[in-house]
Amino acid sequence: MKKDAFKFVKVCNHCQKFANYSTELAASLTSMVSPWPFAMWGIDLIRKLLKAKENVKNAVVAINYFTKWAKAMSLANITTKKIKDFIFNSIVCIFGIPYKLISDNEK
Repeated sequence: MKKDAFKFVKVCNHCQKFANYSTELAASLTSMVSPWPFAMWGIDLIRKLLKAKENVKNAVVAINYFTKWAKAMSLANITTKKIKDFIFNSIVCIFGIPYKLISDNEK
């Protein structure tokens, strides 16, 4: 019965068209190696959270690549000043000036 099912799926046009196959070529992963603790930070925004107190619906998150330490702050509105303040108060003042900040360059 299993062999019959495999044969049927191989010739079924809809099964082949809508299957969960990845069509992208395989690529090797690139590891991110931090030279020392708190030197490299990944920073990103989380949007459209459920509304909380004071109309908060966004968050900014920073994760250290070496220790996996995470810092986060909730935001009602995303502004450049709030992001700068988060980086300065949550990273620079506590851990020192980072060697590298990595983001996806989203506006």
